[in-house]
Amino acid sequence: MSEETSDWKPPSVEECVAMLKSGKEGVEKWNSLRKEHPEWKPDLRSQRLTGEHLSGANLSGAYLSEANLSGAYLSEANLSGADLSGAKLSEADLSGADLSWGNLFEVNLSEANLSKANLSKAHLLKVNLSEASLFRANLSEANLFGADLYCADLSEANLSKADLSEADLFGADISKADLSEANLSEADLASVDLTEANLSKANLSEANLSKANLSKANLSGASLLRANLSEADLTEGSFRGVNFCGAGLGSVRGLCRVDWEAFVKITEASIEFAD
Repeated sequence: MSEETSDWKPPSVEECVAMLKSGKEGVEKWNSLRKEHPEWKPDLRSQRLTGEHLSGANLSGAYLSEANLSGAYLSEANLSGADLSGAKLSEADLSGADLSWGNLFEVNLSEANLSKANLSKAHLLKVNLSEASLFRANLSEANLFGADLYCADLSEANLSKADLSEADLFGADISKADLSEANLSEADLASVDLTEANLSKANLSEANLSKANLSKANLSGASLLRANLSEADLTEGSFRGVNFCGAGLGSVRGLCRVDWEAFVKITEASIEFAD
């Protein structure tokens, strides 16, 4: 290590904010500093960066808790391992951003654009993602316990092995998404579009799937123990090995085309065919 490097002092909080607020040139300078000093973990806690153009910025491992990044442009930014707990990111553009392993506890991401973003293994406990776009996003093994995903776009997203227990997904578009081995116990999936979704081996026990569209969905080996499927559409779905024990199946559609011998358990299920 050179003497110059050993004597290097990171920029102050004020200098960091000024750099990030100076447009493309500031981001380029920022990234150069991060590359030269990979051990540096910038502290931007509670700072205001609303609407700033930070596309491609290297914010990996940064401390951004309680920061205000509402409406910021963070497409393709590197936020892997960053602490964003309690931050405001509503209406922010995070398309293609890397948020893997990040701490996003109670972050406000309502109406944010996270299409094709990497959120694998991120901590998203009680996050607000209402009306956010997560089209083709990677949320594999992410913790979304109690998350607010009201009317969010999760179409074609990867949610395999994710924890969505007690999450609010009312009205969300989850069509063609991968939810294999995901935990959706006690989740609210009422009026959700799960067309062609992969829910194989998923845990949907005590989930609310009333009026959900599960047409052509794959639920092979899933648990729907005591789940509410009233008025759901199961047309052309795959249900081999499903546990429907105690499930509410009132006025469901598509059951007449289902192979009942494929079910593991339908004991005590309340079944009523729709007209």
